[in-house]
Amino acid sequence: MSLSLQNNDIIDLDRKYVRVPLDQDDFESLSIESQIALLDGKIFGLTLYDLLKNPLIVVLGEARSGKTTEFRLATEKLNKKGQFAFFIRLEDLIQPRSIGPKAILDILEIEEESRFGEWTKSGEDAVFFLDAVDEAKLQNPNNYPKAIRNFHKSLKLHLHRCRVTVSCRVSEWRPKTDLNRSSYKNRFNNEDNILIYR
Repeated sequence: MSLSLQNNDIIDLDRKYVRVPLDQDDFESLSIESQIALLDGKIFGLTLYDLLKNPLIVVLGEARSGKTTEFRLATEKLNKKGQFAFFIRLEDLIQPRSIGPKAILDILEIEEESRFGEWTKSGEDAVFFLDAVDEAKLQNPNNYPKAIRNFHKSLKLHLHRCRVTVSCRVSEWRPKTDLNRSSYKNRFNNEDNILIYR
C-alpha cells in the first residue's frame, strides 16, 4: 500500500488540539469541556502543524476519528514542502527484521526509502508519525514499549534530530504507565518536552 493518499474525498479538517496535563486521568470531562466550548463558538487549541515544533507529542482521539489519515496527510504535506517526515505503524516496530537505521528502512514504503537515506545524511530534523499505540498493544500490552525501544535503538545516532508524534485511542492511553514504561524518559528527560493533546 502506497503512503500517498489517492482518495480525493479526503478533506484537511484543520483540527484543533487541546493540551492534556500529564497526570490527567479523566479524559471524559476534558472531552465534554472542549465540545461545549466548540458548540458555544469558541474555537481554541493548536493545529497539528503547530504541535510539530515540539520534540514529543501524543495525540489522543476516539476510534475512527481520523488519526491515521491525518498523520498520513501531514506526512505528505511536510514532504511536499521539502521537509523530512515519515509515517510508521508502531506495530511494525515490534519485531524488526534488522538493526539500526535498516530496521526503519525495512518498514518504510519503497518511495520513502531514498528520502530516509537522504535524511540520515542531511543533518536536518525529521518528523516521525508513530501511529496507533492501541493497535500495538492489542496482542500484548508490552508490545508498545518494545516498539518504542526498537524505534530508539534504530535511530540512536539520529534521535537528537527526531520530532516524534504518537497517536492512540483515548480509551487505551495510560498516561502514567505508557510514558514511564517506554524509552521516552531516556530521550525526553524533561517533562516539559512531553505534550499530550486531544
